[in-house]
Amino acid sequence: MILLVVALVLADASPAPAPEAAKAPFICPAGTELQGALPPDGFEVWCERTTELPERRREGPWRSYYDDGGLAKAGSFRAGKLDGPFTVWHRNGKPAQSGAYSEGEREGSWTIWFESGRVEERCGYERGEKHGPFATFWPGGGRKVDGRHCRGLQCGRWTSWDEAGRELGSVVYEEIRSAP
Repeated sequence: MILLVVALVLADASPAPAPEAAKAPFICPAGTELQGALPPDGFEVWCERTTELPERRREGPWRSYYDDGGLAKAGSFRAGKLDGPFTVWHRNGKPAQSGAYSEGEREGSWTIWFESGRVEERCGYERGEKHGPFATFWPGGGRKVDGRHCRGLQCGRWTSWDEAGRELGSVVYEEIRSAP
């Protein structure tokens, strides 16, 4: 189990810092219009589809900003639902959370960072439910909890450690199977 979690930790690269990500051009796809306003005139900008449907819906890139103009969140919409890479930044410009959405639900590996830039949590998702390896870390970088989720439930061995790296305990949860 620990090898799976370590592989997950090494597999994800941190997203670009907020100042660098904010420099990327904001281009709306064909058939959409730019909505909202960039700082200093506003705090959110997105693209909205104005054709095909009687009601308007978000389509394409989206960004929101802190009151000081720093980039806070970035993602994209498809058919009015979050879809694709999604990132949240701390006010200091370092990543706070990163992952991806598929049709409005979390999908794949998600990472949460402390403001210092160290990883705080890694978790896998499938169709919006926690699924796969799960790990949390102490602010100093040491392991805090390792485990696994099966369709939103804890499953398999879960182990926790104190800040000094001493194992506090371990518990094994049943595997839930969809067939008898």
